Amino acid sequence: MSKKLLFLGILLFNFTFLSISQKGEYYLTHYSPENQEIENDNYNISEDADGSMLFANAKGLLKFDGKYWELTETPSSVLALGFDKKTGITYAGCIDDFGYVIKDEKGLNRYVSIFSSPEEQISIIKIIVTEDFIYFQGEKTLFEYSKAEKKVTQKWDHKSFWDYHIFKCNQQLFISDKELGILKIKNGKLVKVPTNIPSGEKIIFAPTINAKMVIAGTDSSHFYLFDGAVFTKLKLKDADYLKKSVPTDAIWVRQDLVIIATQKGGCVLINPVTG
Repeated sequence: MSKKLLFLGILLFNFTFLSISQKGEYYLTHYSPENQEIENDNYNISEDADGSMLFANAKGLLKFDGKYWELTETPSSVLALGFDKKTGITYAGCIDDFGYVIKDEKGLNRYVSIFSSPEEQISIIKIIVTEDFIYFQGEKTLFEYSKAEKKVTQKWDHKSFWDYHIFKCNQQLFISDKELGILKIKNGKLVKVPTNIPSGEKIIFAPTINAKMVIAGTDSSHFYLFDGAVFTKLKLKDADYLKKSVPTDAIWVRQDLVIIATQKGGCVLINPVTG
């Protein structure tokens, strides 16, 4: 899961998409923090309410405003980040702990723990923000945090490692379980969602566009469009190449353009409408 940090690539990643049709070479600038305590291992990236970049760093929460670096101490390595646009709050998932970030009287970031349990091995690897709740995906436990009540209101446990992935569509949380298929929360329970995704196939990434449409990639290198109710399998012209290249993530550029990141074959551009 560890990723070597190339600040240049991360900072300019989204901006380059806006210039796909432009001619000429990109102007690239490298940024490196002078603080020797900062690790090169980063696991996630987000943006805060001020427009600064936040990195889930092995040494804590790392912030970069384009000029200055700031390292916020956390109980352990930060593995996941989630930004709530409605409240402007950044949530952080750590090894055996999760919480949120606030500013102190000096304007510096400070981490506030919501839940900590080293003995339960709850290491948080993904965070999903919805209208009313924040969901924290742990190794064996899924936590639901109520923004209104400011506390963990529900959690779903597995006795051993839980092979699952969480994503959202239309402000609804969905869980892709390796064994059970697609699940959603209904009346406090996880219920199965009818789907045409084959049994034993798990969604590993599912970015949204305008919160209403998801492109879901599975661990079998299959792709689906999902509107919150129906999964439609995509017939892609580059399906064989993508499968050999091992897709790892994707990002929407616009309604008719998605960029898929792979382990072996670089980035692949697809049109989810025409394939």
